[in-house]
Amino acid sequence: MARAVIVGAGIAGSTVALLLKRFTNIKPVLYERAPSFKHIGAGLTLAPNGLAPLDQLGLLPKLRGISQPVNGLNIYSGPNRRPVTHQSNDWYQGLYRYPLLSFERANLQDLLVSELHRNCVEVNFGHKCIGVIDHHNNEPAVVQFGSGLEVEGDIVIGADGGNSLLRSLTIPKSRGEGVGVEYTGWTTLYGVTKPLDQAPTMDQIRIVGGIGKVYGAWPLREKRQFWFISLKEPFPGKWPSEASLQESLDKECQGLWFPENYGDTDTFMGDIIEKSVRVVKVPLMSGYWDATNYGRIVLIGDELGLADQGPGGEAAHSMVPFLAQGACQAIEDAVSLTNVLRPLSSPLRMEELISALDHHSTTRRPRVERVIKDARFAGKVNIDLSKSVIVRKLLTFGMSRMSSERMAKRGEWLYAPQNLQLIKETHTALM
Repeated sequence: MARAVIVGAGIAGSTVALLLKRFTNIKPVLYERAPSFKHIGAGLTLAPNGLAPLDQLGLLPKLRGISQPVNGLNIYSGPNRRPVTHQSNDWYQGLYRYPLLSFERANLQDLLVSELHRNCVEVNFGHKCIGVIDHHNNEPAVVQFGSGLEVEGDIVIGADGGNSLLRSLTIPKSRGEGVGVEYTGWTTLYGVTKPLDQAPTMDQIRIVGGIGKVYGAWPLREKRQFWFISLKEPFPGKWPSEASLQESLDKECQGLWFPENYGDTDTFMGDIIEKSVRVVKVPLMSGYWDATNYGRIVLIGDELGLADQGPGGEAAHSMVPFLAQGACQAIEDAVSLTNVLRPLSSPLRMEELISALDHHSTTRRPRVERVIKDARFAGKVNIDLSKSVIVRKLLTFGMSRMSSERMAKRGEWLYAPQNLQLIKETHTALM
């Protein structure tokens, strides 16, 4: 049986391991540099294009059990302290057949880990990859770890996050360095609160357009909130100390009105942040890599490596969070890779494998590029251009006249579970 060595056990690595185990004759083995899974990051959402493949694994009931359904989107003008539009998710679920679910990242990762164990997928912690020897023939590649361990793999899958070692080994040797991968000039502060007993409308997203910033909150289970503040920062800072992080929070949250009361008086972002149990600051990167495969090595996205203590990003691509698609695109990468590997015979012949990996990279690239560009455009409008009174008025005018049905249909290219995002030959039974 062919063997896939997967470096990185985040959302992309765990998902591709489960898909390979279920739908191919390739044995997945995971290696994670962190000594154990730990709670990192804050919250995320899974849209239908991310939920549909996990439904094929039979995980939808379990996903519902650890998530909060999002039933509406409310957009406000911060300077005017008034609503701009309310969008119901009734059309959303009717059109795409799946809900929008909001997760605390740690809970989603824990579920994937438990599924790996339940499906007898080998997961090895505390193994930092330091190199790969690819013979570029029909012999397996050799993956080297800092512990001295060396393992053979017919295919090596890099899902090791924004600081991917496998990307550094792969990209310079193939078709050039990253194309347009750069710091955007934006930083996001985000966190997760403790349960908020006084918080109403816990199934709604609230986003506030400020002047030179955008901020808001997502609902999580148990009356928690995932909040964020995205703003300009000319130079990407290093991972902040507790003191510098608190300084950033104090500076940016003063006077930021929030559109719901958590008590008897007006609420500000600082009031929500004070109730946080975890706060993170992330410089936002954006762009794509010109190549995601070389020889037996292939990269797939994972928006935050488990052991990363710095900027987010993905092994295969980096996108800003303004379309909330990081996790969904990581899952789509895993599906696309599984689809091209399914027809291959064992043992994996080098020529067939390279052809399959080239096909995966080529077919994924146009969609990934569009998501990256659209997400960055959304950030530019909401952060860079929002200082203009004219731009703010145009945004308010356009959003206030867009119906829920129209908004849902405009997102069809992104959210609808098309065949590309499903394991082939099984999608007809999905719905």
